[in-house]
Amino acid sequence: MLCEINGHWDSTVTVKNTINGEERVILDAKEVSSGLRTPIVKDSKSVWPTESAVVWGQVNQAILNKE
Repeated sequence: MLCEINGHWDSTVTVKNTINGEERVILDAKEVSSGLRTPIVKDSKSVWPTESAVVWGQVNQAILNKE
């Protein structure tokens, strides 16, 4: 069987059987990511200053505040 794989990692990925044309979705990123929650740092003193939660913290808060 020879297949084509099409799509993007952040949307929908499909696989198509090139012999019979049958196509099916193998990844629906929106469905997969819809249940994810934003991680929350409960104790900021236990996080290194170079960790992404600290480095991007103000940007993340601005996005949440729709600024």
